[in-house]
Amino acid sequence: MLIYVSVKQMSKRKSIQKCLFLLENEPHTLRELIEEAVRSALRSYRERAEGFESPFNEEQWEAMREAGKFAFGFHYNTNEITEEKAVATALEAVRDGTVCVFKDGKLLEDLNQSVTVQEGDTFAFVKLTMLLGRMW
Repeated sequence: MLIYVSVKQMSKRKSIQKCLFLLENEPHTLRELIEEAVRSALRSYRERAEGFESPFNEEQWEAMREAGKFAFGFHYNTNEITEEKAVATALEAVRDGTVCVFKDGKLLEDLNQSVTVQEGDTFAFVKLTMLLGRMW
């Protein structure tokens, strides 16, 4: 099943793009939707990391090492991300209220809430950040 997830681009512009997510199983609750979305994102990440080929040859890399740090599209994280831990972290973030999930602009709050997911639905996962500062 294909759904869309709204993703804000990393830029100063306020552009939001819809990215396709392939869900292997049809989710019936918010918990299942989050689990499937995390698995889909993890599969996509692993495919990008495995299929990465450096645009530079060894001589160019050596010249960059001598001059300083430089990289292009390189995945530095060599730690294996377990699916169970990623799902648990995502569910905890929703439970704690640091991530909100919206379906077509409507907030989904309860993890056990029934959710009807159809082909082409649009979801948004919004990470809330707290602004901290000093009073004095």
